[in-house]
Amino acid sequence: KTILLAEEKALLEDEKRLLALYQILEEKDKERFHIRSYGDLVNWGTNLFHFMQEFNEANKGVDDLLSLCEDQSLFLRAWQEVHIAHIHAILQRYKEFIEARGFGDRIFRLPLHEVSIPWQDQRIVLVNQFYYSKLEQELVLRCEEAHNDVILYYHEARIEGEHWQMPVFRPEESSAVKGLEDRLRIVECDSEEQAALAFLAANEAREEAVIIDANFRTKAYSVLFDDSILSPAQTLPITNSLLFRFLSMLNEIVQSQTGSPDFVPLRIMTCYLCDPAIPPLLVQDWDKTRQLRLEDEIFALADEEVLYLDINPKAQFERDPVYAEKYRLLAQICSRAFAFASEILNLNSIRELSEMCANALNPQQFCSREELDKTDVLEQYWTALANFMGSETLGIVADWRDIFQHPGAGIFGLWLDFLKPALLHYHTAKRSQPGWEVSNLLDCRNRSFRHVAFLQLVEGVIPQAPGAVWLLNEGQRARLGLLSYEIIRNWEHYYFFRLLLTAQSVQIYTYRNMEQNLKPSSFIGELLQWCPASVQKSKILAAAIFGAYKNPSRESLAAAIGKSSIFQHKNDTDFCVLPGDPQKDFGSESEIRFYSYDIALLARNPFVWYI
Repeated sequence: KTILLAEEKALLEDEKRLLALYQILEEKDKERFHIRSYGDLVNWGTNLFHFMQEFNEANKGVDDLLSLCEDQSLFLRAWQEVHIAHIHAILQRYKEFIEARGFGDRIFRLPLHEVSIPWQDQRIVLVNQFYYSKLEQELVLRCEEAHNDVILYYHEARIEGEHWQMPVFRPEESSAVKGLEDRLRIVECDSEEQAALAFLAANEAREEAVIIDANFRTKAYSVLFDDSILSPAQTLPITNSLLFRFLSMLNEIVQSQTGSPDFVPLRIMTCYLCDPAIPPLLVQDWDKTRQLRLEDEIFALADEEVLYLDINPKAQFERDPVYAEKYRLLAQICSRAFAFASEILNLNSIRELSEMCANALNPQQFCSREELDKTDVLEQYWTALANFMGSETLGIVADWRDIFQHPGAGIFGLWLDFLKPALLHYHTAKRSQPGWEVSNLLDCRNRSFRHVAFLQLVEGVIPQAPGAVWLLNEGQRARLGLLSYEIIRNWEHYYFFRLLLTAQSVQIYTYRNMEQNLKPSSFIGELLQWCPASVQKSKILAAAIFGAYKNPSRESLAAAIGKSSIFQHKNDTDFCVLPGDPQKDFGSESEIRFYSYDIALLARNPFVWYI
């Protein structure tokens, strides 16, 4: 599809699109869509471009927008018609703006009859794609009309006339259902941490094995999984790197100056400086003793009810020798960090940011040794910065003061947003011993594994919850042929059961939490209707979970998992005694006001409720 729809002009992407869009907005546009700054535009502009790309996939272009107002079957509201007219006018000005600078955008693609097919007398094979948009259907048919042999490998596909009807997959009718109850294990826990520990209790490293958990790398329980059980990660989001965390600290300091200049909230420095990996980036010869003293200084300052730090630490900490000595390390580190922030605030262009990155803020000084030795972090960083500079060098932005009230803060915040999608690639060779791969449902859609474990199979994750719709409701989107939630849920349903039925062993870990409105996936309910599998209950003592986090070794995990029930332990009478003062705890009238939720908590566990 990328080859067929390629254009001669360079296409704008991501931030470059939004920067161009912001500059063509008129005051009436900003007022109508409540856009007071570039920050307000980001969410609205992202939704606009996403909607237009979906509109394109329905084989419609920008010029078709106004025809929506004439379509009586859509039952548009008055506000929708007004918004559509304004959006059409905005996109026309956006098109003129970018074309004047020699750029294009895929939302202004060529009509399909002008798309040339570069292949003739070839065989084109498309494998197991569950959903074809109207645009993709037309492209496939155009390829066939160009005397190509087009083959679609697809589960139960039917083409009737001009419509490609996608039947709902019925897993109970598959021959792979036979014996499924013998190779299926479903475990229900009380929390995601318990699910992770329950998995570790039952598993070791295996070949051709996969853990399906799209959020695994961002979850705290991921630290419990070491290299003895997992396959080596091939990529690492740059947001998980020490470099990005350090830059995030500087960005929070810088952004705080746009609202309360000259003062930095203490909470920002507490959050980052209590991470033992951050202070060594700012002060040489750092050790554990200094780290402990630094934390003592931070908490001592908090005990004095200090909420903000002066952007000039000397003015705050060197007012007398005793005070200066008491907060010596904190003042030293803040001086260094705030100096970086002050330099960033003085930036007026990406070129100046690039010069700063090459000198004072050189990324090589702020990466961990592992990141430098085992990943391509520097290559990804400089490549992203070179692409980011295109906003200036290609003439999209002439003066950043037209975009941001505080150019330095705006440019640096924009730079971090631009950097977020980058992935670091590990240099390590593939190991010979087996290990569980961590992946997600979509990336595994055309693969098969001997062993599959769904680690967080709860409603809202698999299947995903419906997202907020923009401009048009679900019914209107369906009438226009846009991607709808029903289609998304059907393809998740197909990919889930296909992965489950092709595996030799399947483990499903789920949990329910009424307070957070979490419950097991509806796919489990469907599965249990035609597969007589039993659901095991797993309960792990909360103290064991905390102990596992404190020392995530295989031995401590085994000890933690062994404490499978709280009822195995005798009550600690000293622990269950709380100091009480009825006058202070319940007021002069000794009265407690309850709502239904409070009563439920009291009935469940009076001790926890009282805390």
